[in-house]
Amino acid sequence: MRSAIVLGLLALGACSERAPTPDRAATSETPAANATQAAAGPSADAIEAAKTALRAEPKVKDLTYNADDAVQWHIGVLDDGSNRIGYAQYVCELLKEKGALAGRTHVRIVDIAKVAQGIDFRSASLGHVICETGDVVDP
Repeated sequence: MRSAIVLGLLALGACSERAPTPDRAATSETPAANATQAAAGPSADAIEAAKTALRAEPKVKDLTYNADDAVQWHIGVLDDGSNRIGYAQYVCELLKEKGALAGRTHVRIVDIAKVAQGIDFRSASLGHVICETGDVVDP
């Protein structure tokens, strides 16, 4: 991927007065490199670090992550009747701390007992938040 960026920038540079040097083009300081990193999403290491941290949380009974889903993170907890929007926001902060946010990351807290009975995540939802905006999708 790095060589493709460098070759692309060199090809574009041939049309202008001065082409960027390969070292400069490959650094994260260039707009092209920043755009590529943003489009790539969080690293596998960041996702694994987030999963490890979440699994260490006493309230978390299970979790799923899928970068391709509309809601990337589903966090299973026991429903104790409390509002879980605050917990979803806390999970967003943990994901941010671990570098595991990308684009519009969604977190949904679900009743793990309902999921175990075969109820879908949306119907078992206890709270759903968009991390980057803080918008509550369903209370």
